Amino acid sequence: MAKETKTRAELEALLMQEVKKITECGNVEGFAITRPLGRPWDIAIVGDGPHVKPDCWKKMRQIAHRLSEQYDLSEA
Repeated sequence: MAKETKTRAELEALLMQEVKKITECGNVEGFAITRPLGRPWDIAIVGDGPHVKPDCWKKMRQIAHRLSEQYDLSEA
């Protein structure tokens, strides 16, 4: 079964919606959706990235992984 596709902006909005619910992630301002060669899309943090708490980073990665299993990145 093919996955639904979303634009970068749509995926970033979905991620931010979920991350705003996580107390440890208060300093995250946004995400950049990336596509490493030969792999599904991934995320990079926009904002105070070097100071993101390890628990927050782990939770964000889990959210991104779950969403990447549901949605492909649209080429448009």
